[in-house]
Amino acid sequence: MTQSPRIVGLSILMCVIYGVIHDQVTARICVEYFTIGHKPILGGTEDPTVLGFA
Repeated sequence: MTQSPRIVGLSILMCVIYGVIHDQVTARICVEYFTIGHKPILGGTEDPTVLGFA
């Protein structure tokens, strides 16, 4: 069995995890990035954790 599918899958998983962590940090630094100029997310909440995941 080759390692290629495992490497591709792990790479995709790590990219998703990095994206989630990056959005969480960004939401804590500047919540306006997710609120100003965008449609309201999840009922217009301004909770940084929810905005980062959404």
